[in-house]
Amino acid sequence: MITQPPQQRRGRAAVLVLGVALVGVVALATSRAAPHALFSSLFKKKDRVSFEDATASSQYLELPEGCKIRGGMIINLMNGVIDTALNHQKLPTPPDPQKERKMISMETGTSLVMYNKSTTAMHVGHIEVATCWIPGPEGNKILPDRLAVTVTGVLGTQHLQYDLEQNFFGFTHGLGGGEMKVTVTGFLHLPLIDLHDLNNTVKGCTGKVGMQSMWASGPHGIEGDPVALDRADVVADQQMIHDMCYGPAYWDDSFGPKPPGL
Repeated sequence: MITQPPQQRRGRAAVLVLGVALVGVVALATSRAAPHALFSSLFKKKDRVSFEDATASSQYLELPEGCKIRGGMIINLMNGVIDTALNHQKLPTPPDPQKERKMISMETGTSLVMYNKSTTAMHVGHIEVATCWIPGPEGNKILPDRLAVTVTGVLGTQHLQYDLEQNFFGFTHGLGGGEMKVTVTGFLHLPLIDLHDLNNTVKGCTGKVGMQSMWASGPHGIEGDPVALDRADVVADQQMIHDMCYGPAYWDDSFGPKPPGL
C-alpha cells in the first residue's frame, strides 16, 4: 500500500472538505435508522473481492466493516470531487528523466530501460461511495464517521522513451530503442476518509494498474516481440497510482506549481 507522511496530507485533503460538509447533509436523511431498501436491491448482488485479490480490472472491492453503499446525491458529489482532482490535473506531466530498468527476459538477459515518462491523458470511470459508522459511544449518531471511496475504470495514457539492452557476463549490448505509448487501466481505493479529522482527512490512498495497450517505434521496436509483450505489463508500474494520490513524484517548475494530488 502507498502511504504518505501525515504532515504532507493536510493540503491534499482540502479538495474533499466541501464534499465532507455536503455529505453530512445527505447522511442526515440516510442515517443508520433509515431504510436501506432503495440501495440494497441495487448493490447486494455484486461480486466483491478483497484488495489483495483484486486486479487492475476489478470493479467492486469488499467494503470496510460498518460501511454501506450510498447513492444519489453523494455519488454526484463525489463524482465532482474526484473529477476535479483527477480529470482536471495538469497534463501532460513533465517528462521524468530518471531511468528505470526492468528485466523482460532472464533467458536472453534482455532489459527494458525507460525514461522521459510523461502522463498525457487521464480519465475516471465508475465511482462507488460507502458511508461508515463506528459502533458504540465513540461514533457519530447521525452523521457518518468516515467514507470509503473506490474509483474503477481509471484510464491513463503515458508516453516515454526506451532502450533495449542485453547483458552477458557483465558486458552490455544495445539493441536499439525508440518511443512508446502505453495505455493503462486500473482503480484507486481510498478506504478511510476520516470525517472526525478534517486536517488529516485522507488517511490512505492506494490502487492497482495494468497495461491495456502498447505502441512502440524504433528500428528495434518491441511491438510484436512475443517475449517483450508477454512481460510488457512491467511498463505499467504502480508509480502512476502514487502520482494520482499524492501528486507527481517528479516535477519541473517550468510547468507551473506542482499538483498536490488528492
